[in-house]
Amino acid sequence: MKICGHDYKVTIEFADGMKREDDKMWFGQVRISTGVIILWPKAKRNVQEESLIHEVIHAILSHSNSKCEHDESMIQAIAGGLYQLGVGRFLWNIAKPKKVK
Repeated sequence: MKICGHDYKVTIEFADGMKREDDKMWFGQVRISTGVIILWPKAKRNVQEESLIHEVIHAILSHSNSKCEHDESMIQAIAGGLYQLGVGRFLWNIAKPKKVK
């Protein structure tokens, strides 16, 4: 998929850096430098779709040279609203996430 003209691949896998300091897991992670969005494999599909939106928003903000902070609660509120509008399924069909073992 392309985000702001940059190629991204979306994978479903356990990856370094997905474990938070409180020993819980992040549901997704975007790696701007390598053009990869990683989704946590144990999350349900609807959570993965919403997480995909969340990470796409981070990528858009990063590529737009926006001066705004990546406020997690604001990004999650926007991602949740877009998910309710069907954007998660739309992005999923474009990205075609691949499971990585």
